[in-house]
Amino acid sequence: MTNNWEFTEVWIDPMLSPPYLLLLLCDNKKNCQIYDPKQGDKVVFSSNNYGSPRLGLIN
Repeated sequence: MTNNWEFTEVWIDPMLSPPYLLLLLCDNKKNCQIYDPKQGDKVVFSSNNYGSPRLGLIN
């Protein structure tokens, strides 16, 4: 199985103990998904651009 992920980011909330992590993966068509490792790598947000996931988590 191959993937088409163009880039990934790890988001960390260091104020919690242990720190809370989220993984953002975006493909070459700018489709982005946020995965939550604490929820069994469940997709917690999907979007067709990079800006929406960031705004969705802030709000």
